[in-house]
Parts: sequence; structure tokens; C-alpha cells
Amino acid sequence: AFSAPVVKTAPKSIGLQIATGSSLDSLRLSWNLLSETHAENLKNLEPRYSTSVDANGLVYNLMAGPVKTEADAKKMCKDLAAKAIPCKVVGNFDGAAL
Repeated sequence: AFSAPVVKTAPKSIGLQIATGSSLDSLRLSWNLLSETHAENLKNLEPRYSTSVDANGLVYNLMAGPVKTEADAKKMCKDLAAKAIPCKVVGNFDGAAL
């Protein structure tokens, strides 16, 4: 007898939101500065961005990823936050390449 098939969904990749800005240029500048200053945390990650809207209009969100596990992402955010870098774990690392 065969057991029921197991469907495995692809694991979603996790990212870190590490900056916001008013333009893509400001995100590129932020990524250049952050990736140099915090290379030990960000060296194996790639930058991407997404957009959102707040009370002031369009906001560009800088994300770095992918991170293998949520635990790794939380630890990285904790390390960055200790260095005064705002960081938020993003459950879905997607968006456009910066």
C-alpha cells in the first residue's frame, strides 16, 4: 500500500528590511554604506527593494537576503540593531533587484 503523497512547498526565503528611503538612489547609497560598514553581517546577502505608501507618499524599502532561517534573521537583526541600524525580519524576501 502506498501512503498519501507528501507535497513539500518551497521554503520561503527570509529577508531583512534594513533601510527605507524616498528614492532608489537613496537605497543604493544606503546599501553601499551599510554593506561596507557592516560587511560581517551583510556580505553574503543581496539587496532588493519593495515599495509601500505611508502618510508622506511612496516609500522605498531596502531588504537584504536571503537568510536561511528565521532564527538567523532575528540574530542578524539583533546584531544590526545593536549598531543603531533599524532592522526588521521580512517573511518573504522578494522584490526587485537593486
